[in-house]
Parts: sequence; structure tokens; C-alpha cells
Amino acid sequence: FCFIFNLCQSSADFGFVGMAREVASCMRLLRVRHRWSGPVTLGQSCWIFWQTQNGVPMCQSRRRSPGPSRISPALEKVNECKAPLQSELLRGDWELLWTTSDSILGQKRPSFFQPSEGTPILQYLDPANGRARNLEYTMLGTNQVEAQIKPMDEGSQSKYVSKLGEFLQFKLGTEEPAGGTYIPTGADLEKNTVAVKFEAFKVFNGLITVPAPEAATGILQFTYLDEDLRLSRGDRGNLFVLRRFSTEETIP
Repeated sequence: FCFIFNLCQSSADFGFVGMAREVASCMRLLRVRHRWSGPVTLGQSCWIFWQTQNGVPMCQSRRRSPGPSRISPALEKVNECKAPLQSELLRGDWELLWTTSDSILGQKRPSFFQPSEGTPILQYLDPANGRARNLEYTMLGTNQVEAQIKPMDEGSQSKYVSKLGEFLQFKLGTEEPAGGTYIPTGADLEKNTVAVKFEAFKVFNGLITVPAPEAATGILQFTYLDEDLRLSRGDRGNLFVLRRFSTEETIP
């Protein structure tokens, strides 16, 4: 996996043509050394690297390695899916592999309310029906966040910048960047970015449902998408790396 490692280390000052050659070499290496059958995507290549560089699957470490933050800009530059909101690839459940968001990881929460080791943190997306759902498993049961999503249009970013702050236990004890730290713009905004309006927070296997306040909004941009991997950036400046978990919604 030396080719991917080199890509991680040098992507900041690596030319586009050279970077593309490194990625192609990595894919050839996967085919020859690991007898990979079928199409080899960038997502497959990078996911294999991330889960082996520390000897620990990335879905178990979630933030143990800095590798994803180095390679993500390189992947975003070669993203072939320019309109993810119009792609069938986006719909389904996605498992969080890595993130810069402390509130999502829940490491400052009481231990019994943190996401349990060995269980997935999932995000279900159904753009066609304007629906999203986050799901995590804790010692006390599942936590879920239900939300409406719609394509973001230029000029409405300020309306959806996250103003949630320290709401409920989902952000307990964490220090997140302010909403609006990262604001996506551009002609393709309606094709790659969604406005998020949170509806409800459900805890303890759904026994308690708390309606979300009006300030519970956000912005999420999809910066890379293929059959296996998705990169997203939120308006607080956080990066999310996810892999496809299922084409259907997981029922806890």
C-alpha cells in the first residue's frame, strides 16, 4: 500500500497528474497483490489503507489516525460524481469511519451514553423523499436523530447555518467550531449540498422523543461519492468519512 501512503503524505504539494498516476498505481496493486475482482474504486483503495495502516479497522478507531484528513482533499479533487443529489448511489445507510466532530463521537458524554465500541454509527439518506436519520448504539439503547433535507440553493446558506449550540446530550462537553465556519458555494450547490432541518431526537430505543427546536439546522455538502465511500463536510467545518453499509435503512 505504499502508493496510497505516498498519496497521503504528499497530496498537499502533489500535482494533479502525478496524483492521478499514484491512484492508478494503487488500484493496479490491489488487483495484482490482493486478487481484487471487479471494478476497483478509489473508495475501496482508500478504505483498505485506512483500516490497515494502524492494524485497526477505521470503523473501530473512528479518529485514531490522521490519514483521512490528509488524503480527503486529494480524493475530492478527483471526484467523478459531480451531482451526488441526483445519483442513486447516495441513497442508503452509511457507516461513519472517521470524523473530526467530537460531538458525533460523543467522547465527552458519560460512558454509558457514548457510542458502543464495535457498533456502527449510521447515517441514512433518502434525498428523493427529503429524509435523513442518524443512528447510534449505546449501553442504554439506540439514539436517533430525524431530519428533513433538501437541495441547498445559493443565497439561503445563512438561514441554515447551524445555530444549535449545546443542545441536549448530543453535544455534551464538546467544543465544536461555530456554524458557518465552512460555507459551500458555487453553481453546483443544488447538486451537491443539502439544507438540513432537524425534526426530533429519540433516545433510549425511542422511549423518549424530544422535538428539535427551530434553531436545529445545518448544512451538509457531499464532496466525494462512489459505490463504497462518501466524504461530506458540514458548515461547522467538520469532515465526515463514511462507507456504504446498506442500500436500505437499518431498523434498530
